Amino acid sequence: MRKTVLTYGLISGAFFALVLFGTSLLLKTENFEASEWLGYSTMVVAFIFVYMAMISYKKHIGNGYISFGRSMGVGLLVVLVSSLCYVAAWLIIYYTVIPDFMDRYSTCVMDKMQHSGKSAAEIKAQMKNIEMMKDIYKTPLGIAGITFLEPLPVGIIVTLISAIILKIQGRKKTSAT
Repeated sequence: MRKTVLTYGLISGAFFALVLFGTSLLLKTENFEASEWLGYSTMVVAFIFVYMAMISYKKHIGNGYISFGRSMGVGLLVVLVSSLCYVAAWLIIYYTVIPDFMDRYSTCVMDKMQHSGKSAAEIKAQMKNIEMMKDIYKTPLGIAGITFLEPLPVGIIVTLISAIILKIQGRKKTSAT
């Protein structure tokens, strides 16, 4: 299982890193919305390797069978490896390409809120949230923690859907024979 998880996790993580480096160019242009859409779309594509890892495990290790629990285990471990690659790539980008990311991001968010007609109370609450994020971003561990939380929900959902698909496929195959 270790080889399957590492292989697919690192492939997914490499894909993440490559796209993240490309996306960082959008961040330099302060096109945060486009980079967010591209980022989350990339996560879904990168996590296709979760399903591929489950199929590989089923074929090569499980002799044509994989339980729901084992599917979840394989998938979550691939998500973990891939997400760690994502975090490493973001730390490199943050410290070398866009070290002023939080300042630029907060300015963009505040400008957008002011131009959208938000109330002073809403803007103040958002500013408080941004200041909290800036505090977290003062340490590499804080950045890593926040960044790790970005792909995690997407990865968990993809893992769950993939495990359900494999379970359904297994039932159809069993009932057909």
